[in-house]
Amino acid sequence: MGFDSGFASQGFMFSVVPIFIGIIFVIVIGTVLVRLLNYGKQKTKPKETVGAKIISKRQHVWSRSNNSSMGGSRTTYYATFELECGNRVEYMVPSNQIGILAEGDVGTLTHQGTLFVEFSRMSNYEEY
Repeated sequence: MGFDSGFASQGFMFSVVPIFIGIIFVIVIGTVLVRLLNYGKQKTKPKETVGAKIISKRQHVWSRSNNSSMGGSRTTYYATFELECGNRVEYMVPSNQIGILAEGDVGTLTHQGTLFVEFSRMSNYEEY
């Protein structure tokens, strides 16, 4: 009698766990596809260069901490620009570019949709 109830609970696990794993798989693949489609959409937009001033910089550190040696972290860098028209926008900036940007720098910002392309500092620091 106890023998049958053990198999019944295992049958339940064998039917629920694959469904749960499938749902997680669909969510992960869906998220990746949405991000790729958004990136592709932004890359088709024309590049635009405008006068801008760097207002602030920030970073966001994602860390995985657990008891294993597989922990790690990832840092994402952002810069806020004030455009000639007075609007402020924030772009994610590559790590190899964030070090050469300083708050208060004035220059030209090149962007493509919501993607940062480059910032060229003006040498004479005239207001845009």
